[in-house]
Amino acid sequence: MISTNASLLILCLLIIILIVLLLYFTNQLKCLRREYSNNSFSINYTNDSLKYLIELAKTNNPQFIIYFIDLKPKFLEAFKNLDPNIRNSELTFLAYSYLNFSTKEIANYTFVSDRAVQMRKNRLRKKYNIQSKIHFNEWVREIVDHY
Repeated sequence: MISTNASLLILCLLIIILIVLLLYFTNQLKCLRREYSNNSFSINYTNDSLKYLIELAKTNNPQFIIYFIDLKPKFLEAFKNLDPNIRNSELTFLAYSYLNFSTKEIANYTFVSDRAVQMRKNRLRKKYNIQSKIHFNEWVREIVDHY
């Protein structure tokens, strides 16, 4: 049986190891954030990051918009500038459009009907005064790319 002093020593060692690991991972996270912020205006998508982003989109994963904004921070800035009160659901929908997903693809990935997607596009067209002759996905890209 382990004595009380030995148990206390083991507990202290475990706490120290946990603190060291926490500091290490915090430092790694800071480095990653710094790297992303340095590339905020010219993101070159790697095949892996783009594949992962599309997989998040196809599975309607809530992390999709977070990862998308990490890859394309100008996206959030551009639409917050256009509408400071923009909802997260609108940002997610606009991100799908930025990636040039069709109405049918967006409907499949978000588990809604094609008609629901089309209605959402029409509401956004009205909200942002987008003419019907302008392709919605191209408009989204222009807003971001010219910001």
